[in-house]
Amino acid sequence: MRRTRTTVALALVTVVGLAGCGGSSSSSGPNKADFCAANTTLDKATANVTTLSGLVKALKDNKSAIDEFIKNAPAAIKDQAQLLANAADSAIKSGDASSFETSKIASAGQAVDKYCEIGRAHV
Repeated sequence: MRRTRTTVALALVTVVGLAGCGGSSSSSGPNKADFCAANTTLDKATANVTTLSGLVKALKDNKSAIDEFIKNAPAAIKDQAQLLANAADSAIKSGDASSFETSKIASAGQAVDKYCEIGRAHV
C-alpha cells in the first residue's frame, strides 16, 4: 500500500501540482494565469486522493478544469500540457490512471511545475 500511495502522490504532483502561477488574464487566448488557475482547481480536488481509482474519480469530477488547462496552455508549455491532458482524458475514458506512473508523464508534470514557478516565493 505504501508504494501505491507514493505512486499516486507522484501522479498527483505530476498532474495538479501547479498552484501559484503568475501572469495576466485575457479572454483573447491561452495565458499562464488561466492555465495555472485550472490546475489550482485540480490540485484542491485531488489533495486527499490516495489510490489510482480515486484519481480517476477526481479527474472525472473535474473534467471542465482539465479542459480549461489545455485550452489555456501557452505555447511555451503546450506539448507538456497536452501529454498531461491526454493522460487525464485516457484515464477518464478507460478508468485506468496507471499512465500517470510513467517517467514521461512525470517529466511533463515537472516541466509544467517549473513553468508555473511552483515552490518559488512570489515577490
